[in-house]
Amino acid sequence: MCGCQKPAQVSSRISADDEYARVRLEFEKGNLEAALKDIEALAGRTAKLGDDWLWRVRLLKSEILVWRGTADDVLPLLSEPVPDSLANKDYSARRFTFLGLAEGHAHNFEKSAQSLARAEKLAAAHPELLGEIYLARAPSLSIKDCTKTR
Repeated sequence: MCGCQKPAQVSSRISADDEYARVRLEFEKGNLEAALKDIEALAGRTAKLGDDWLWRVRLLKSEILVWRGTADDVLPLLSEPVPDSLANKDYSARRFTFLGLAEGHAHNFEKSAQSLARAEKLAAAHPELLGEIYLARAPSLSIKDCTKTR
């Protein structure tokens, strides 16, 4: 193969896993706009690959949206529960974590606390998520405390 291929030809050979990892890294580096654009493209590419891919992409998109400050877009994205077929994955715990963050941003503190409590309960099977869940509680608690003192 020569190095003069069109970018589309090269990118069509990249696996969905590799593309997901690239978008995740893009997000972690703080390139939120590019990561959002790329995760939407990946959603189209993986749409027919089943529930696992649907939820992997949906959760990363939700995480990007929360960090981007557009948490209102997260609520409709995560309105459906994770299917039982994915119960062995951490998807439900992550879903409730991002819902809790989005609800907190929307000043719905009671709902946020409920979602984060559910996330914590589900994380018993995925203890690596507990730190993220505890950190997710902090913004809601500080905003809630600020609104009480006014």
